[in-house]
Amino acid sequence: MRKFIFVLALLVSSFVLHAGVDSLKNELKKNNLSDSLRCATLLDIALSYYNNEGLLDSSQLYFEYALAAAVKSNNNSLIAAAYTGKGLILREKGIYSGALENYLKAHSFATKAKDYKRMAKALSGIGVVHAIQGDNEKAFKYYREAEKINLKHNKPGLAGIYNNIGLLYSETENFKTSLSYYNKALKINEELKDDRGIATVNENIGLIYVNQLHDIKSGLEHYATSLSLWRKMGDNFSVSITMQYIASALNIAGKYKASIDTAQKALKLAIESKSLSAEMALHGELARAYDSTGNTSKAYYHYRKFIDLKESIRNDEKTREITSLQLTYDFKKTQAFDSIQNANKKAQDAMALKQSKRFSFWLICGMGLLLASLVFMYIIYQKNKKAKAEISSQKIYIEQRNLEVMDSIKYASRIQNAILPPAEQMKKLMPEHFVLYLPKDIVSGDFYWIEEKGDNLFFAVVDCTGHGVPGAFMSIVGRNGLNEAVSVMGLSSASDILNFLNKYVNETLHQKFENSTIRDGMDIALCVFNKKTRILDFAGANNPVWVHRANTYDLVEVNGDKQPIGNFIGVGKEKPFTKKSVEIAQGDTVYLFSDGYADQFGGPKGKKMKYKRLKDLIISVCREKTDKQREELMKNFNSWKGDLEQLDDVCVIGVKI
Repeated sequence: MRKFIFVLALLVSSFVLHAGVDSLKNELKKNNLSDSLRCATLLDIALSYYNNEGLLDSSQLYFEYALAAAVKSNNNSLIAAAYTGKGLILREKGIYSGALENYLKAHSFATKAKDYKRMAKALSGIGVVHAIQGDNEKAFKYYREAEKINLKHNKPGLAGIYNNIGLLYSETENFKTSLSYYNKALKINEELKDDRGIATVNENIGLIYVNQLHDIKSGLEHYATSLSLWRKMGDNFSVSITMQYIASALNIAGKYKASIDTAQKALKLAIESKSLSAEMALHGELARAYDSTGNTSKAYYHYRKFIDLKESIRNDEKTREITSLQLTYDFKKTQAFDSIQNANKKAQDAMALKQSKRFSFWLICGMGLLLASLVFMYIIYQKNKKAKAEISSQKIYIEQRNLEVMDSIKYASRIQNAILPPAEQMKKLMPEHFVLYLPKDIVSGDFYWIEEKGDNLFFAVVDCTGHGVPGAFMSIVGRNGLNEAVSVMGLSSASDILNFLNKYVNETLHQKFENSTIRDGMDIALCVFNKKTRILDFAGANNPVWVHRANTYDLVEVNGDKQPIGNFIGVGKEKPFTKKSVEIAQGDTVYLFSDGYADQFGGPKGKKMKYKRLKDLIISVCREKTDKQREELMKNFNSWKGDLEQLDDVCVIGVKI
């Protein structure tokens, strides 16, 4: 990933260019700030968060505030600046369609204001988005348009354009021309003493030396210059990107330990900056380095994170479907409105000429009443306008907060998916199995777990209190408790494991049997299968296990204890869990499940499915291949649910032993 220059000279004021965020926020507290100056201060706070701290979410939030203030001040130039800033942040986050839309709006308002500098910046931003999308022809077109404007109105702005043109020539493998444009950009930035521009161009020169000319030493020298400048500016987001480039170069040079150390430090900064693209690239470098050192488990972990992040970015954006939005103006509607106004005025004048003198008194009275009405309507209009501006500002704030919450939940989903057993592990330990896992929300309170130790194979389905975020938190507690019971405590009896898990959950959540008021717990079906003796030990908290005997349609139900893990409210007193054993023949299939499938409302009368229907369904498909069983269970669930909302998380697993 090469780096584009997109400098934001938002507004020149006497106090905002290099002041800290705190002092800028203090300026906002002044009562005598005009709308324009308030907007300028908000823009500089947003830019300071981006330039000096790399905090993309905070920067985006203040660009939103600035946009609301700019609209209120009716200043097209400031509106263009705010849209330009939003485009930059969305581009850095990898949300390219949103970035393009904001750049186009910025160009529209800058054109209305005849603000040539911001017109050029918007055109450059549009070019960057097209370049990222691989449409170099369109990127060149917009860069050249921006270059023409800057040559005439803003020569310092040529530095960013030359850098970005250099990137395009690099993409077409014309490295000599690329370096020529980079050096032009570097010279202008050095004359301007623009540390950010100098750092960016040095990064891009380093990329050519490392990846194209295979001169690792020269490349690392340019990276070192960039890294020093980013650290000087306190821009941790850019520090993480440069360190990723350094880690990549060290990988190429075979210095894997140094690469791992660099990438791990950079990853922490990338996560703090909430940049998915930077996280993805760093997980890729760590996967390469660990694979080269023979550490396959860590290599696989980072490779899986790389794939998950790549898929997340692809799904969020559908980047190849970006279309060229057209800049349009509503001149025709305005002209039509003016024509109607003129026609009305002429009609009124003609009518007035025809009025008799005897009606003059009433005409004057009527005009007075009309004027009073207009004044009253104008006052109401101004109040409504102010109220709408306040509502718009609040709406933006709420939408941004919702966005931040959803981003956090989506990130939590990736973490939760990462702790579920990998498909490869499931296939290795259970060659014939299926998993039907359907979270109700983005994150789930249901989870499945598997572990192997010696001759024992441990597997379970767990249903935690609630669903969504609360259930997801409980699922992490449950998974950690099961791992500790088997891997740390060395327990192998199903009942002993549940007794330990019960104690673990209560201690983790600070719950006590005597005075607990928190209704947090989990239901579980846990199996321990000994491969030598072929005995299946089972213990359950409210949930059973079903065993299908091979070559028959018999389904044996083994019930668990009627008590949950971690929640004994209303039971009377705490009881230990009991173990039940079942001998397993070759080809028998074991079924574990949460209550989500059987509790789903649907069918012709909108009733619960219930366990009787689920049992009949499993009996009807139990002799099929496990993949076919999952397919039938999924098909039946969707058919039963119909258009109704999914009630709860669903988890069903079948294991043929």
